[in-house]
Amino acid sequence: MKNLLFLAFALVGITSCSSDSFELTDDFLQVPEKSEINVVVTYLDWSEQCEGGCIGDPVQVVTFLTNANVKLFQGNLTGNDDSSSPFLQLKTNKDGRALLENVDPGDYTVIVETTMGTKSRALTTQLNKRSYIDFSF
Repeated sequence: MKNLLFLAFALVGITSCSSDSFELTDDFLQVPEKSEINVVVTYLDWSEQCEGGCIGDPVQVVTFLTNANVKLFQGNLTGNDDSSSPFLQLKTNKDGRALLENVDPGDYTVIVETTMGTKSRALTTQLNKRSYIDFSF
């Protein structure tokens, strides 16, 4: 009887924890209809502030870039190929993110323009898949 009671408490404990750690409503579990490209734009900054009143060297802090221009071009562009117009164009939000949605599978180039410079990356998207690209300046 004692073992049965222990088993019942163990099962209740296991099942109650599992619902907290795995929510089916999160966006990352939803499959995109076509393809999506999630772009994050950041830069490393030095901060004199640190928790606990530290003394000494500054600390590196990741800062998200707001309103960076994110352009999506079809095909793999080279550095000298500025003649084509973007397939999609967005600006990053306050979290430095831009989500390029409903992209057909294929080869693309993502170009990010900020006040700190311009960077590009080529990628190939797949049907019903989400791609992630981080740009750090």
